[in-house]
Amino acid sequence: MNGLLAEMAIWAGLGAAAVVAAVVWAWLLGRRKVRKEVDRLREDVHDLLAQPSTESRLVMNGRGGAFVDLAASVNRLLDRAAETPETGEPAGAGGLFDLLAKTLPDVALIHSNVIHYANPSAGELF
Repeated sequence: MNGLLAEMAIWAGLGAAAVVAAVVWAWLLGRRKVRKEVDRLREDVHDLLAQPSTESRLVMNGRGGAFVDLAASVNRLLDRAAETPETGEPAGAGGLFDLLAKTLPDVALIHSNVIHYANPSAGELF
C-alpha cells in the first residue's frame, strides 16, 4: 500500500512539474511575441523617421491590439503635424506634447498632489 502511495505521489509531482513547465514555456513564448512586436514597431518608427516624406505612415495590418492603437496614434500625430503650418519656430512649451496627448485614445494624466495635465479623453471621463 505504501508503495502505491509513493508511486502516486511521484506521478503527481511529475504532473505538477509538467504543468509548471508548460506555464513557464507559454509565458516565455508570449514575452517573445511581445518583444518581437516591440522590435518591429521600433524599426518601423526608425524607418519612418528616416524618410524625408511626410506622407508615410505606420502599417497597422498584422499588429496586435495595443500596437494597433499605438500605431494609429502615431499616424494621427503625423496627420496633425502635416496640417499644422510650419513657422520655422519651435513649438511652444509642451506644444508637441499637447499634440501627442490629443491624439491618444487613452486617458493621459500628469499629476502629483494635483492634476497638472489631462488630455481630452481624460476630460471627457472626469
